[in-house]
Amino acid sequence: MDSACGIDIQLVPQYPVVSESVTLKVTGINGTIQNVSWYKGPTTDNVYRILSYSPPANPPQTQGPQYFSRASGSPDGSLQISHLLTTDQGYYTVQIQTDIEQLVTVNLPVYVPVTKPVISQSTNQAVESENITLSCNTTNAEKIIWSKVNGNLPSRVILSIDNRTVTFIRINRADTGQYQCEAENPVSKDISDPYTLTVNYGPENLKIQGQLTVNSGSPITLQCSADSLPEPTY
Repeated sequence: MDSACGIDIQLVPQYPVVSESVTLKVTGINGTIQNVSWYKGPTTDNVYRILSYSPPANPPQTQGPQYFSRASGSPDGSLQISHLLTTDQGYYTVQIQTDIEQLVTVNLPVYVPVTKPVISQSTNQAVESENITLSCNTTNAEKIIWSKVNGNLPSRVILSIDNRTVTFIRINRADTGQYQCEAENPVSKDISDPYTLTVNYGPENLKIQGQLTVNSGSPITLQCSADSLPEPTY
């Protein structure tokens, strides 16, 4: 906030949410209010004026070029906006006339709740010793946190700058398990359903088992086995 003559604008609530209401409450006013003008912008050019409010006048409120029906002034100099839209965010300036002129500007954010995160995988199959990336797909998130259900994230993982992806470097079978990502912003948070990561490996440890000594004319069975996920074919 930029303030002059000691006045400020307080957002009530502090984190305005789309479809709800907010009050741009002016504090620190010196003297009796004669006139209040609100502008949708960082300056007091008349083209940005939303409305003017003069407590002694009848009616007290007059509309400006940027007026919209969801906005209304009040005797204490505040501005109320109902049914917030994302297009309402931006700079607002108030000009208050008492025995002196007082001016202050505030940047109004409008928050949208995060959408429920959904985890996706970079390849159809995770194969041991390859690199695999999981992505946290969500909108309106300012912070994303990854976790492994009943465990810790492997030390070899690399998180992107915004934490939206986690890459497993040379993934191994110990990384198999369920993972979740949590998305949040100042007004909401949500967590994904557990995502099961299965690491395929093998075949390895191939063996042939059977009798080492046989009699001529007698039957014999040899059995081949191997460790593999998915189960190997022979």
